[in-house]
Amino acid sequence: MKEKGDVTTLYLHVFQWPGNGGLKIPGLKAETLSASLLADGRKLKVWADDHGTHIRLWNPAPDPIDSVIALQVSGPYEITEK
Repeated sequence: MKEKGDVTTLYLHVFQWPGNGGLKIPGLKAETLSASLLADGRKLKVWADDHGTHIRLWNPAPDPIDSVIALQVSGPYEITEK
């Protein structure tokens, strides 16, 4: 995690790339700003709803072992159990 002003970058390590093209992060309560692949900087579509934060993924995974997504959120964030 890296904080800069009111923006926090969360680094999500994805060890099992979802085959359905989407990643859901339940319990993350935050205003999402952006998401991108750390490997090549490609932007990913990100949105939040009552069920958590959702990220649309590219296939195949950029790394077969550990793909990293940089998720930027604004202001304070909270992680709750689901």
